[in-house]
Parts: sequence; structure tokens; C-alpha cells
Amino acid sequence: EYSAHLFYEYAFGRELFIDEMKSKHMAVFQNAHRDDGNIYHPLSGIPQAYTYGTHTYDKGATAMHNLRAYLGDELFSSAMTSVLETYRFSAIDAQQMQEHLTAASGIDMSHFFQNWIYQPGWASYEIDSVIYEPNGSAWDATIHVQQKLNQATSLHTNTPLEITFFDENFNTYQDQIMVSGEFSEATVTVPFLPKYRTLNDRHALNLARIQDRVFIKEIDDISIQRVGLNNAEVLELPASDSAMLNVVHHFIAPDPEPSLPDLEFSQTHYWSVGGIFPGGFKMKSRFFFLASSQDDFDYDLLQNGPDDLILVWRPNASTPWGEYPYYSKQTINSTFGRMNISDLLPGDYAFAVGEAPFATAVADIRHDLIVDAYPNPSVDLLNVHAVLPNNMSVDIAVYDALGQAALTTTEQAVDRQLVTSLDVSQLPPGIYSLEIKERDGATRAVEQFVKK
Repeated sequence: EYSAHLFYEYAFGRELFIDEMKSKHMAVFQNAHRDDGNIYHPLSGIPQAYTYGTHTYDKGATAMHNLRAYLGDELFSSAMTSVLETYRFSAIDAQQMQEHLTAASGIDMSHFFQNWIYQPGWASYEIDSVIYEPNGSAWDATIHVQQKLNQATSLHTNTPLEITFFDENFNTYQDQIMVSGEFSEATVTVPFLPKYRTLNDRHALNLARIQDRVFIKEIDDISIQRVGLNNAEVLELPASDSAMLNVVHHFIAPDPEPSLPDLEFSQTHYWSVGGIFPGGFKMKSRFFFLASSQDDFDYDLLQNGPDDLILVWRPNASTPWGEYPYYSKQTINSTFGRMNISDLLPGDYAFAVGEAPFATAVADIRHDLIVDAYPNPSVDLLNVHAVLPNNMSVDIAVYDALGQAALTTTEQAVDRQLVTSLDVSQLPPGIYSLEIKERDGATRAVEQFVKK
């Protein structure tokens, strides 16, 4: 089955191949257990009744794709060729294949087989935080990653996980980190100061998550339905500017909110929305909820109907969850409906049942209040441009790494545009935060920049 995908890659190119692999992965995730006795089977030890079932062929193909990521293309080709030549016209079990791949590649394959062959389900990974430190003309990115499981029985170990960084011009840098257990930390040196980062961007692994991204160059309707973001519409985009939208649909439970113990979160899925959003960018979209069968994501959450269902949000993993203020719930029937989002902001989104205060962090990153600061890094002048909701007067402050104010000024927006330049020539080299605040002290925009 995977050889058919490899031919598809050879004939039609990598991009269409990855699209096909994502479709295969989604079909396996949704249907393999249904097709094979309503059980999530490990690939070694498939019951005889399902020898020719969906797990064997289709999940087997997605596991072979993961094996390719563990070995890399060259070793994958040579090691699998060795397996096929050595065992042609004969039978082979998982243990024999593991031992032969280890000998042929020189890489211990016991972790891969324990992770993906001898246990059911999938692992998935989330970025908890990334800390950037200057390293000459480059940047050291320290990444903290958390692993969660869907139907698997033990945490995966020694997983090669790709991370992709983007700068403000959509240039990319990819690297691979090794992760094991529930929490992992790794440091990667990046040739630029990243504006955005994501895991598994090129879909090297089939995980308990699916993601897609799209570049937006004009005001138009967009759809990336594989991740459940439907009927998206770009409302505002500055002329001659572009945006990048990346959406990850996680097939795992979101982190709970300790301050809201009575709030019941979905235990099956949530979304991460991110990318590069220029100042003035705004879009709307929808998340659907569905509970018509036990296999639907929201079945457990909607046992008492959708009346108490809310949409919660947080800008990042270190910020508390709260109810998202820019949405309305539209119930079609007792098991189906949608959350209409009038202003889609970057962050994590999840369904929950109960009551929660509005997310207070929304004000910090509203699209019409996002600030652009350039050049970044800066030597003498830092140019500041922001689009504000009205012609307000705002306070601008620059804070050093210790939170001390290094520069302050007051500016007036004209035609909702705030355009000014700050003299940062006397600031010591380092990382600074630029904050724009309304005169009442409410923070309206935050941007990090580097002084060389």
C-alpha cells in the first residue's frame, strides 16, 4: 500500500504525495477501528479475522511512512530493499523485520517498533514554549515539547520530530529534534529570529494530529477543511501584504484550566491557530460540533445537548483558558451545530461545557491592534506601525529583559494609523518588548524586538 504512495510521489511530486498521505491518515484515524471490530489494534498481532483489514493495509502504510521519517530517505530505501531481497518468497514477522532493519541501517529500531508496531493508537506532540537567545548572527531556540497519547498504551521514546521556523518574509528553516517521554527539551540554532514555529509541518510523521497551512494574498474566501476550519473569509488585509495561516487539529485533550475546576473540556480534540498575521489582518471562520454517533469528537461532551457548550481560547500554553468573546453559537439540532467566529485570533481553541470568564488576553493580540516594529534586529531607529480602532492617543513603552522601562513616549493615531520611529541607538544590545497602551493603561499590542 505504501509503495503505491511512493509511486504517486514519483509520478506527481512531493506536495501531492503528502496531501494523499494526510487523506490516508485521516481515513485510518476515523475508520480503521470501525472496520476491524471496533478495536484499535497494534499492527503486530492482528487477529486472523482482520488479516486483510484496514489496520493491516492502510494503517500499515501510514506506519511505513513513519519508518521513513525514522531512517531518512536513503537508509529507508536501502534497508527496506535489503529486507525485500533477503526474505523474498518467504514469511517474516515483526521481530525479524525489526532485527533486520537494525542490522541493515545501523540504527536501533526497537523504539520505532515499540512505538508504532507493538502497541495501538498514536502519539502526538505540542509545543509548550520556545525561548530564543542570540547566538552571533543566529538564534538558539530552546523548545519545550509535551507528548500526549490517543489509544496508545505507553509513551513513545526516541521519536525524530521535525520543527519548522518561519521569519516575517515566510522564509523557513527546518531541523529535527529527538523527543522521549511526556516532556522533552531541545535546542536548535536558527539562522534568523523566528516569527512563528510549528511541529511536523511537512507531515513526516502520522501523529494524533493533522495540520494544513495557507498563504493569503488577497481578501477572499479560503477553506482548509481537513483541519475542521470551514467557511473562512478574509475580511481585512493591508494592501500589498500577505498573511500565513496555519491550523493544527489535535486529536487529544487540551490542557485543563486549574482555575476553573468545574469547566468540562473536550477530551478528544482541540485546535491551534497560528501563522504570520500582519497588522490590520482580520478573518472570520467556523468550528463545527458533531455528536451524532459515539465516534464523533463531541459525543461525550454533548450528552445533555449543546445548550451549555462554549468556545474557549488561550493565546499560548502559559496563559489561562477563557471563553472566547468573538463568536456566536448556532445550533442546528441536538447533535450538530457551529461556532461562528467573527474575529479569528492566533491561539488554542477548544469546546467546553460550563461557564468561564471571557479570555482577558484577547486585548493583547487583537488584529486591529497588532503592531509592526522594524527593522528587527534594530541598530539606531525602530519604526513602529499599528492600525488602531480609532484615532486614539496611546502610550508607547520599551521594556528590557528585566521588565524595566527603557523608553517611553506618547503618540496620536491619525486615520487609525500610528506611525512613528523610536531612537534605540543608546539601548544596550539585548531583547526588548515594545508595548502600546491606551491612556487608561490597558495593553493593546505587544511586539518583541532585538537591539544589536
